[in-house]
Amino acid sequence: MLEDTKKGIIKSARMGAFYFFAYFIVLLLIDILIFVKTNISINSAIVTRISLFNFANALILCFVSLYFKRLGMIISEIIMALVLIISLIEILVYETFDTFMLPNMLINNAGGVMTSFGYELKKIVFSNLLFLVGCIIFFVVFIILINKFYVINMDSNSENNYNNITNEASNIDKSVNINFCKTVGRKKIIILNSIVLVSLIVALLASIYISVDASNFSQNVCINGLKLGLIREVYKSKNELKLEDSESMDVKTNKEFLEKYNVLDIDYKNLDVSNLPDDFKKINQYISERAPSNKNEWTGIFKGKNLIMICAEAFSSYIVDKELTPTLYRLINNGFKFTDYYVPSWGGSTITGEYAFLTGLIPKHSVESLKQVANKNMYFTLPRSLKREGYNTGAYHNGEYKYYERNVSHGKNLGFDYYLANGNGIEKVTGPWPNDIDLLVKTIDDYHDKTPFCMYYMTVSGHAFYNDGSTAKVLKNINRVKERYEDKYPDQINNYIAVQLYIEDALTELIKKLEEYNLINDTVICMTSDHYPYGLYNNAFTNYLDYLPFIYGKENMILIDKDKNMPILWCGSLEKNQKNYVKEIIKPTSSIDLTPTLLNLFGVPFDSRLLAGRDVFSDFEGLVPYNNGTYITLVGRKEGMGIKTFKTNDGSEISEDYIRYYDNLTDNLNILSKFIADNDYYDYLFANENYK
Repeated sequence: MLEDTKKGIIKSARMGAFYFFAYFIVLLLIDILIFVKTNISINSAIVTRISLFNFANALILCFVSLYFKRLGMIISEIIMALVLIISLIEILVYETFDTFMLPNMLINNAGGVMTSFGYELKKIVFSNLLFLVGCIIFFVVFIILINKFYVINMDSNSENNYNNITNEASNIDKSVNINFCKTVGRKKIIILNSIVLVSLIVALLASIYISVDASNFSQNVCINGLKLGLIREVYKSKNELKLEDSESMDVKTNKEFLEKYNVLDIDYKNLDVSNLPDDFKKINQYISERAPSNKNEWTGIFKGKNLIMICAEAFSSYIVDKELTPTLYRLINNGFKFTDYYVPSWGGSTITGEYAFLTGLIPKHSVESLKQVANKNMYFTLPRSLKREGYNTGAYHNGEYKYYERNVSHGKNLGFDYYLANGNGIEKVTGPWPNDIDLLVKTIDDYHDKTPFCMYYMTVSGHAFYNDGSTAKVLKNINRVKERYEDKYPDQINNYIAVQLYIEDALTELIKKLEEYNLINDTVICMTSDHYPYGLYNNAFTNYLDYLPFIYGKENMILIDKDKNMPILWCGSLEKNQKNYVKEIIKPTSSIDLTPTLLNLFGVPFDSRLLAGRDVFSDFEGLVPYNNGTYITLVGRKEGMGIKTFKTNDGSEISEDYIRYYDNLTDNLNILSKFIADNDYYDYLFANENYK
């Protein structure tokens, strides 16, 4: 009879494993959907680790339900529901923002999304309603079936097992205590459960072990699947610096070296790390050997001038037109012109674009990038650096002041004397819900006489989405667009250009104000985008049509193509008194290069080895590093989140040494950026400065 007991338990275990694995196989289809949407090639390694992980998940729920019975089933059902909910939310997030976000980031920003983008959220849900309803129906049907066939069978097996044990005990010699027989049966159950538990632990650990480390959550999801990607994000191993293949140079701290290169007089090899972890020693060694950028003929040409920094929401230089956007055309072409410039898709939308622009570092924490450094010393931001030179600083935003928790992140740590947005004071200057024109033009009246100044703007008027042509912000400029292009573009493109005309008009009026205040020759304007126009990319708001090729003029676009842009780096004196300084930068550059470039132009002392970006006027060859292993060099690019292949621009072969060098350099810049942010490394070096 004990043999029948064992068979009954095995039958329940098999049935449970089957049901739970079937459930996770369906969720596996969601992972496959993710791979399709992110253009990741599915290979045997991906299939193996994800299948193994889903099997381990099934065994876990099977074990829980067998061991705790009814309570175990309730726990298992709650877990299954949570996994499904997270999966659906991540799919919708990717549909809209072309990135995945960690659950805690979604929760932390849920309030701001509901407040500022409630309409967009409803549109996302309704556009995917059939998919969502289908998943919910699947879940409900599955729960009904598993409760009808598995739970009842499991309970009847348990009752039969108990009766079998009791009956067998009654036939044994009376001198043997019945409790002993029950104990023997219980031991077999425990042994069998232990085998199942060990098996699932082995399967779980194996799937995690063979998964691939990635530098951000989006990349983790794309190469490991959603559930395993989430686990890997929590437990991923530390990346090691590739010192042997990094940029290397015998750096000195003598007077001649300090005059030639943008470095500070810090002997990194001999810094005191006696009470610090080994990671600090490795970073110090890496920085001590990293080649700095050289000073050049452009060093200090803007010294003492004012600076206005603008992060323009979803701006693309591809809309710049000499007739429709004459001011944008003027500033791009009569300043320093960047012809191979990118705003990388870091994951995290606007806030990561801001982070890269402000810090010169590669963002690592998605939508919480700036929040993560809110209480840390961000020593080399332009506001912080220029404040040490006696500048007045400030930050302005025409969106809700708490969105992305900018009320926490935009403080003294970044160098701002104050931060004004909608809800904490900007409306007193501009009126409620100001557009970009009011934001730039009306605020300058407050600080034009407080020279020298460094002011930062984050705009909103160009924000997605562009499907509704009846909104007031579209209607204001739509006729100008149609007069210029007539029927050349579909409505989505016309609407996008219409809202981007706010930044054109804002800059036009700003130039007039600067001329009025006699500041035109002494004020530098630097503008970049936060990200490409994802509101035109294949998502719920475009009825899953890709409108980007209309603007970019290129079919079959990949992520790198979408990220290409042009910044503005302009000063009135460049047009009038310093035309000989105007230069076209043709090497690959990106938004992380703007901070070191401006530091060099303003003649501010800085250590170029402590930034991921490079001064574009130095003799570095040009590199655009992403935080997912992708990068662009002068001769080609390595792209994709999974197995990546380097492709040269002309189709020629390239040496493995070249590829390994830039592979390692890209990894090192990511590791350096993350270490600086996570460990408050600047404060370790410059702790004497009061920034809190």
